[in-house]
Amino acid sequence: LDIITNNFNDVPYYFKNNFPRKNYIAFRLTGDGVKSNRDAIGAVVTLHIGDEVMVRQVDPASGYLAQSSKTLHFGLGDRAKIDRAEIRWPSGRRETIEGPEINRLHERIEPKS
Repeated sequence: LDIITNNFNDVPYYFKNNFPRKNYIAFRLTGDGVKSNRDAIGAVVTLHIGDEVMVRQVDPASGYLAQSSKTLHFGLGDRAKIDRAEIRWPSGRRETIEGPEINRLHERIEPKS
């Protein structure tokens, strides 16, 4: 990922990622707007890759005067596949995606049941 930061009373900084491209997977979640908030803030995505586990949580702000992307990005390096992804929605609903495709953004809407 590239990073852009806005500095307090200063010019923004742009940090370009010059490393070779590696595998990734990303999730953009939308809550149902009834039992979960529409931005899915608080949702947790867990990836299972063999014995490895990776976890990300939708967190709108993680620092002073900051805003974080609501897209959850997982850098996979040379890992070529994911066994499964589990989403725990803010409502408590759980969703499992078997063998999700890598190197793409998965846009998911919270299931009704």
